[in-house]
This record gives sequence, C-alpha cells and structure tokens, in this order.
Amino acid sequence: MVDSRPSTDGEAIRRRRECVVCRARFTTFERVELPDLLVRKRNGTLSSFSRSKVLDGMHRSAKDRIPLEELERASFAVEAS
Repeated sequence: MVDSRPSTDGEAIRRRRECVVCRARFTTFERVELPDLLVRKRNGTLSSFSRSKVLDGMHRSAKDRIPLEELERASFAVEAS
C-alpha cells in the first residue's frame, strides 16, 4: 500500500496500492460493512430486525393516542441504537 486516507464523503477509506509484479498503481475504496441487526425471540431463535414490526407494535399499543410521525421517529431511534 502506497497511501491511505479517508475519501471525500468520509464514509470510505481510499487506498493507493501498487502491484508487486508489474509495479502498476491502482486505487481501492474500502467501506465498513455493518452486520444485520438480529432479535432474539422468546423461544430463543434469532430473527432479522424489522423496523416496520417495531412500528406496527408501537402503533397497536398506542391505539392512536400518539401521532404516527412521533412513532416513526421513535422506531428510527430504536434502529439507530
């Protein structure tokens, strides 16, 4: 590797590399791959996280007492944490 720095968007790392055989240089961009969120169910099995399921559950339990926009913000906060 010849050089390494953050990309202009800040979400990747830009690396300049050099081939050990032909000495040609090339650029690679590396991004962090976040793992899928998993939820452990009551029976012990794992399931993929679904923001829509969280939103549906909150909407059912709130019974229209809380505006849908507020519930959506809360569901995004759950996913982000």
